[in-house]
Amino acid sequence: MRARPGPSSEPIVTVTDAVIPVVAGGETALGPYSLDLRPGEVASIVGPSGSGKTTLVKAIVERRRPLAGSIAVNASPQEVAYVPQNAGDRLNRLATAFRHLRDISPRLAQGTAGEFLESFRIPAAALRRPVATYSAGQQQRLVLLMALLRQPRLIILDEPTSALDVEMRQELALLLRKLKEEKRIAILLTSHHLPFVSIVSDRILELARRDSGAVA
Repeated sequence: MRARPGPSSEPIVTVTDAVIPVVAGGETALGPYSLDLRPGEVASIVGPSGSGKTTLVKAIVERRRPLAGSIAVNASPQEVAYVPQNAGDRLNRLATAFRHLRDISPRLAQGTAGEFLESFRIPAAALRRPVATYSAGQQQRLVLLMALLRQPRLIILDEPTSALDVEMRQELALLLRKLKEEKRIAILLTSHHLPFVSIVSDRILELARRDSGAVA
C-alpha cells in the first residue's frame, strides 16, 4: 500500500490481511489484502484483470466474512453507495434524468434539479431528455449524482474510467477531488488506468495477478 498524508480520523473501511473467497461461500480465494480508508480520502485498487479488484470491492460492499483476516466498514449499508462498472447500462434508457432523480429525492422535483446537474456538468436543458441521448460520461455522472443524493459517507466505484475518453477522465478526477475535499466523502475505486489513479488517489493498493485458487 502506498499512501499520501491524509486527514486524521477513524477509518471508514479497514481491511486487515483478508483472504476473500471469489464467490461467497466458495473455497477458491484471493488475498491476503490490507487497506484503510478515511473520510476525505480516495483509495484506489489497481492490478491486471483477474487480480481480484472487483472481488475485493464486492467483499467490502456485501460485508462478506473473509476466510482469514478481517473486513470492517464503519458505515451503515444506507451510507454506502456502490457504482458498478458500466453503471449507465443499469439506467432506464427511455426515462429522463428528471424521472431518475425524482424517484430518489422529491426535492429535485420542486425546481432544484438544475443546481445539482450544473455541478455535475450535465446541462439543465438535458433534464427532460431520455437518458439514451446522454454521452457515456453524462450517464456516469448521473449515476454518481443519484448515489450522492442518498448522502453516503462512502462511495465505491468499480472501474469508473472504463467508458471514458481523456477529457471525461479529467472531469471525473476534478469531481472526485471536489467530493473528498468539500463533502469529506471517502471514495474507494478500482482501475487499471494508472495515470488517472496517480492523480486522484491518496492511497493505492496494488494487486498482482493470481493463479486460480491460489491463496497468498
